[in-house]
Amino acid sequence: MNTTITKSALWLVVSLSAGSVWSQAASGPLSLEPAGGPVVISKVPVADCRVVRGCFGSPIDGSVHSWDYRGTVREYPKTASDGVGYAYNNNDGVHLTLEDDAGFDAVVLRGGAKTRLYVETGALEEPQGVEPLHVFDGGEAVQVARFPQRVRQRAVVLFGCEGGTISDVSF
Repeated sequence: MNTTITKSALWLVVSLSAGSVWSQAASGPLSLEPAGGPVVISKVPVADCRVVRGCFGSPIDGSVHSWDYRGTVREYPKTASDGVGYAYNNNDGVHLTLEDDAGFDAVVLRGGAKTRLYVETGALEEPQGVEPLHVFDGGEAVQVARFPQRVRQRAVVLFGCEGGTISDVSF
C-alpha cells in the first residue's frame, strides 16, 4: 500500500500532535510505503543548544516566533537579548546535542535560512576542507534533509546562517 500525504495535510497533523513527529514540507508530497505495518516517525529530543558557548533556546523551542524579554520576535542569528551574543566568529554556529546517541534519519529546519549542517567536532569555527552532512539552500519556510542511512551522531552544528533564520530545528 502506498500512501501519499500532501504537505499541508501532514503539517496539520504535525501541528496537532504535540511534537511527537517531524514534518515534511519540502517540495512535493511525502510518499510513505509501509513495510507491513504503520509508519512511525519519532522526534529526537535536543538536550542542549548553544551558540558559540552560551545556552540558547530559540532554535529548539518549537516556535518560529520566539520572543525576547521585551516581547520582540527574535530568532537566530539575532539574539534574544539574553547575553548570548559573542563577537567571536560573528556569533556563528548553532551547536546541538541530541538526548541520545541513536542518531537521526532527517532534519527539519524552519525559518528559511541558508546554512550548512556538520557533525560536531567541538571546534567553535566552521570546519575547513570538510563536506557538510547537508546544505540547506534557504528560501523556503520549511526545509527537510533526509539521509539514506541513519546519521549516528549525537551532536551536530549549523554554520553560515544567511538569508533567513534558524527558528526551529528538529531531528
